[in-house]
Amino acid sequence: MRKNIVLLVFVVLMSSCTFREQCQKDVQKQDFEREQMSVEEVVKKFVAAINQHDVDAIGQLMSEDHVFIDSGGGVHADVEQMIQGWPDYYKVFPDYKIEIFETFVSGDTVAMLGKAMGTYSTDGTLKPENHWEIPAAWKAVVADDKIKLWQVIADNSIVGEIMRKDKEE
Repeated sequence: MRKNIVLLVFVVLMSSCTFREQCQKDVQKQDFEREQMSVEEVVKKFVAAINQHDVDAIGQLMSEDHVFIDSGGGVHADVEQMIQGWPDYYKVFPDYKIEIFETFVSGDTVAMLGKAMGTYSTDGTLKPENHWEIPAAWKAVVADDKIKLWQVIADNSIVGEIMRKDKEE
C-alpha cells in the first residue's frame, strides 16, 4: 500500500512538473505574441508616421529589404534612398497625407482603400489651386513588425497637371 502511495505521489509530482513547464512555455509564447504587433498595427503606425512627416519613424518601420512600388509602377529597393527621399517629397508637398477608409488583412498582407492629398509647392506656400486629392489604394506586406513592401496604386495625372501648370506660370 505504501509503495502505491509513493508511486502515486511520484506520478502526480511528475505530471505537475510537466504541466508547469508547459504552462511556462504557454506564458512565454503569449508574452512573445503580445510583444509583436499585428500586421494591421504595423501598417497603421507606418501611415501615422507618413501623415506626421516623421521620417525617422518611417525609416524604423521599413525592413532592411524594403521595397516601394510607386503609382507609376517604378520599383525602389534602396532603403537609405527611400529615407533620404521623404524630406524632399514633403518639401514639394508640405501638407501631404493619406486617409484610409477601408482595410483588409490576409496573413502578412494588408490592403487599404482611401485617398492621398496634398498641395504642390516650390516655396512652401500652400496655394489652394495647387491642392489635390485623389483616390488611392495601398498594399503592404509586413514581416517581423516592419514594412517589407509598400505599394501605391493611384492615378497621379492631376498632380502632374498641377505641377506643369505651376511651372508655366
